[in-house]
Amino acid sequence: MFNPKHSSPASLLDHSVNESSECCYFVYFFITIGCDIGVPASESMLRNDTVYISDKIRHLLVDPSTGLFKSNVNFEVITVCFARRFDHSRGSRQYEMFVCPEQSGATQVATYSGLVSRGKTKSYCCGAKAKQWCCDFIEFSDKHREEQKRLSKVLIAIICVGSFAVVILIVLIVACIHHSCSRQNGRSSSQGFQKQEQQQHGSQQQQQQQQQQQQSYQGLQLQQDSLSHQQAHPYGGFTQP
Repeated sequence: MFNPKHSSPASLLDHSVNESSECCYFVYFFITIGCDIGVPASESMLRNDTVYISDKIRHLLVDPSTGLFKSNVNFEVITVCFARRFDHSRGSRQYEMFVCPEQSGATQVATYSGLVSRGKTKSYCCGAKAKQWCCDFIEFSDKHREEQKRLSKVLIAIICVGSFAVVILIVLIVACIHHSCSRQNGRSSSQGFQKQEQQQHGSQQQQQQQQQQQQSYQGLQLQQDSLSHQQAHPYGGFTQP
């Protein structure tokens, strides 16, 4: 089981990265946010001179006679934090990373490992990325817990907003479907009503045509009866002398 009291700052930072990386990366997908953690140093990172080392602890890592890293340096226990530093002894060279702690303290030690093994040494990274500072284990633990609480609140807020957006989307989809169905039903009803009117109008026209035909037939019948009567009574019903 991982025990922070018996672990180096770098290993604790590495454990913190693994523990909270998924949470940090998930939140970072939506908003830019920094995590209160540094990273363990690598040998290439330090040998390529990409990390600032304070003059007050440089003698613990670098041999002043050769300018090279000492053979007994354990790079895995070195903690690297993110913030801007300037090396004024080298023409104000600018760095974006630096090694913690930046001071060796009142007690003289021979190695960096001996320095960070002391409980109150500020060999941890606190603060948002690019604005970090060196802190001790107690401050680091408090800051890390605060960061986790803040991330939890952000995640809860994102989930709530996402759920609300999904509910609104579902309501809009249902409303659109209902509106579309209502329009289709309205069109069907209108078309049915128009068809019924057309049928009624056609029936009325047919009845009118039948009445006209019947009236025409009756008129013809009256004319035929009149002609038959005239032929049967050419003198209007009187006998010729």
